[in-house]
Amino acid sequence: FSKFNSVYMDVLDQIRTSREQIENKQRQMLVLANRQATTVRTRELYQEQYKLGTRSLVDLLNAEQAIHSANSELESARYDIYNSIVQYISATGRYRQAYDLTIAKHYRIEPSEERIRLQLDWNQNQNLDDVLQLITRQVGLNLRKVPFSLEVLNPWRLPVMVEFNDGQVGVIDKADTQGNVSIQLSGDHGLSQNLSLDVLKTTIKNVYILRPESSIPDARIDEYIKPYEASWFWSIVLRDWKRYVDIMFASLIANILALATIIFSMQVYDRVVPSQSVPTLWVLAGGVLIAALFEFTLRISRVYLSDIIGKRADLRVSDRVFGHALRIKNKDRSKSTGIFISQIRELEGVRELVTS
Repeated sequence: FSKFNSVYMDVLDQIRTSREQIENKQRQMLVLANRQATTVRTRELYQEQYKLGTRSLVDLLNAEQAIHSANSELESARYDIYNSIVQYISATGRYRQAYDLTIAKHYRIEPSEERIRLQLDWNQNQNLDDVLQLITRQVGLNLRKVPFSLEVLNPWRLPVMVEFNDGQVGVIDKADTQGNVSIQLSGDHGLSQNLSLDVLKTTIKNVYILRPESSIPDARIDEYIKPYEASWFWSIVLRDWKRYVDIMFASLIANILALATIIFSMQVYDRVVPSQSVPTLWVLAGGVLIAALFEFTLRISRVYLSDIIGKRADLRVSDRVFGHALRIKNKDRSKSTGIFISQIRELEGVRELVTS
């Protein structure tokens, strides 16, 4: 019992010391703020006197040094206040309530306690309400402070955080029809107890309503209602589909013109040789020559278009794949370097198919 009493007295002493430090630093900050304003006015006065020639450059530098010193002392006092707040929260066992982690867990939000503690160490607010507002933003919750009323403890509005007249805080997460509520008090490490509203309504000072900034997505519903997404590969490859139609049309015409030599041979044997008609031979030869020129032009154009379209598709696919490979997070990257390189190497077959 003596050991328990000793620890209890140490905790009370730490709480008392933290409160005194906070109050002393707040009074000190008022003095430092007035000093800062005075040094700024002094610098402005020195600047005017320097323009008139009654002050030297050294006086201006000394005024700037005084402003810098006042700002440094003000920031140091502000940091001491935040450090005392953290010690006070730690001594009273209000980490989970102060950081809204109980309510965050209710909404399936898993914040980092260490990150929140660091944010609390370095924030630039001046009172606990502002600190609480900053922490709720870090967690991903919206905060509203309202006076206590029985309507706030409606079961449809739970959970809420409450502040008692003695500074104690707790989280009310359940309520029944008999006027009883389930509350987790700070320092109880998540253990709940049932209390009557008749007892609480005379001791609760304020109520903090916390709600998520955005609704929590349900993976099952999102997967069910997910709209159809076209394949990124085909959207890139078929972006120039009109040119593919031109290539197919050119191939069709070139293949038809390739039949000109066969028709020429048949006409020579059927018409020119029996009748010895040389003018007909010249006409047929001229037609075949023109068909051959058109066929050659179409085949060159087809090769040119195929090369241009294949090059475009190759650049787009390579940009998408290699850009994604460079931007991929380490946690999503394959643990084996060889497997990752093998997956990238498989792109070569696709590129050859597209550019061929």
